[in-house]
Amino acid sequence: MKAMHSGFVKVLTVLICIGAIAAGMISLQRNHVETAARTVEMVYDYNNIIDSASVEKKTPDELFSLYKQSGITSLAVYDETPEKLVNHNYLKVYRGSDFAFRNPSEAGRIDKDKIYIQQGSEDNSAEYFGEVKEHLNALLRPEDLEEHQIAGTDTLEVNGAYDKFMTMPLGIFKQSIKNAAAKGFYVVVRPSNIPHVTQDDVQLFLDAVSSSDKVSAVIFQGKEALGYKSQLKYLAGGLQKLKIPVVLIEAQNQLGFERQDGILDLARYMDYDVVRLYAMSKDELIKISPDEAASRFYISDIERNIRMNLFPSYKFAADGKTLSETNAGYISDVKQRLEEHGFSVGKASIMEPYFPNSIARAI
Repeated sequence: MKAMHSGFVKVLTVLICIGAIAAGMISLQRNHVETAARTVEMVYDYNNIIDSASVEKKTPDELFSLYKQSGITSLAVYDETPEKLVNHNYLKVYRGSDFAFRNPSEAGRIDKDKIYIQQGSEDNSAEYFGEVKEHLNALLRPEDLEEHQIAGTDTLEVNGAYDKFMTMPLGIFKQSIKNAAAKGFYVVVRPSNIPHVTQDDVQLFLDAVSSSDKVSAVIFQGKEALGYKSQLKYLAGGLQKLKIPVVLIEAQNQLGFERQDGILDLARYMDYDVVRLYAMSKDELIKISPDEAASRFYISDIERNIRMNLFPSYKFAADGKTLSETNAGYISDVKQRLEEHGFSVGKASIMEPYFPNSIARAI
């Protein structure tokens, strides 16, 4: 009886050792994948920096320098809207009635119920005007967009409701990418999907992305990936040629990713050339201190293989600082903690796809 018991223990010990060896092999392989990818990309909103400069007695370049010193490596560029382009003086957009009042000699050619667009006074206004025309041609029916020379100036006439038009997403612009890249950062583009998206729509986006070699990743806005449903393979092929990964946003419950229709299919089409991102909403950020905010980003990076952080902005300044200094402060704290833990900041590391050997897993 003792011999049987002793034999059973020996067999069980051997099996446990074999299982431990298999588990150790899997763990070592996974650890190698993780430790070979220890660069975290730190992302902040491009337009937020520009807009903050106007109310903080700083130049945009001074704030770009502040955020670069804090650890920001990349600027997020979103879909342009007519409203944003007007606010930054790249466009002038008028209601028809207002445009007729400003151009009395041309009043007979102006429809008071339409919208009129001319280029603004800022540098690159001509480039932005050209891109607006290109994007509107893709988004509107031919009968809803016409080109005119009014008072000797190139003018676009749009048939639409002014208020709705001003917030209409126009897409990612080449000039916005170039402007952000010129500040010495990588650029992360944030497109939204287009209803009944076509291959031409996706190609227009790819043309914008290919305008700069500083584009480092794509983070989709909203509940759908650009190209969903019919153009995901075409988008994947274009991004693979440009060697630009897509980003998966970690879900709030940390179980999987935020739902974006088409994103997992796109990841498969791209052979899992993806980056995992941690983001926090502004509403969540204002409930916690800068120290706790920094801790959340830092812990997410080192414990859950996050390799990209998208930083929100506080609504109010703290500790006698400006709002930009408050935001840069907690971002700098994240950078310092990461570097102390052996990480670096820069272009996000892409982890190699790792699927443990099925036999080792079974053992």
